[in-house]
Amino acid sequence: MATEEGEPTTTSMAAPEIQTTLAGNITFEHGEPTCPLASAPAALTARIAQYQNCRNCKPRGWIPSHATHSLIVGTRFADTVQVHRVDAPGGARHQLTFFDEPILSSDVRPCTHAEGEDNNVCHRCGFVFLRDVGGGEAFQVFFFQAATGKSVLLSDGLSKHGSVCWSSDGAHLAFYTTRRNGRDWDVVSLDCSSSDVCAWVDTERTVCEGDGAYHPLDWSPDGRFLLLKKYCSINESYLFVLDVPAGSPPVPLLVKDAGEEVDADEKIAVGFAAFAPAVVAGALCGGTGQDTSDGSPPLAVLFTSDIRSEYRKLYIKALGDSSSRVPLSADIAWDIGSVEL
Repeated sequence: MATEEGEPTTTSMAAPEIQTTLAGNITFEHGEPTCPLASAPAALTARIAQYQNCRNCKPRGWIPSHATHSLIVGTRFADTVQVHRVDAPGGARHQLTFFDEPILSSDVRPCTHAEGEDNNVCHRCGFVFLRDVGGGEAFQVFFFQAATGKSVLLSDGLSKHGSVCWSSDGAHLAFYTTRRNGRDWDVVSLDCSSSDVCAWVDTERTVCEGDGAYHPLDWSPDGRFLLLKKYCSINESYLFVLDVPAGSPPVPLLVKDAGEEVDADEKIAVGFAAFAPAVVAGALCGGTGQDTSDGSPPLAVLFTSDIRSEYRKLYIKALGDSSSRVPLSADIAWDIGSVEL
């Protein structure tokens, strides 16, 4: 239509009123008026809660306690997962951590004692755990002393940390940190041989500073080498071996070339990876790999990867061996999901 002056005009229609319904923390919007959502009966809600709020319990290692060993488990009480100790089969759970935030992971420190030494007064016995604040995912590394029940902060309290990894004798602890630039993952190592846990922080040194997400997976049995993974994506990751005392750059476990290892343009993904036990390395890699003048088995790495395959297969490769990796599951036509040593 037009006005008397001939100027065009428009007629707007009123927008429909938006009806909202609040159900718990969720707000539902309706373009047309509707009946409110029916509330579930209180008895039904209480009955369903028994199934929705069941708690699992995950073993996380063994810790010396009361002249024997106790099982460390992670289980949820109230709203967060905390660490508990179980002293005997069928025994009660004794809560060890009491934080508002959940414990992401806990790794028991390998601890040996002199004959007659009391486990309950050893300040070296305990476990490291990861915890953030307010869901910020800036996870920090803490050490829980079993003898005192105190937790000691081992990281900087600001950056993101993870992938905690103990050496087999408990003398060294490795993990990654984003402290350098907030983006790249550098690997650091702590000397944990002292009985003064607070002194461990002063021994920290960076052992791998690289571009990307490097994180430790395992120490070699002799505590010299550190197995690292560089994560690029879900479909691309690579393994490296780091000679910690030498301070040299990490060396790729698999060489990219057109030979027997990995094609130059091939992207591979690695799943499980760890140093093979001596008996396994000796049986599968005897006579090859790194020179061991003392006659000990060579160092070797067990890992799963989709190298030249649509499946993740299990391999073993000796350190310093110029020959190809040895397939251990070539005849299995599906992914190797997990490996236990």
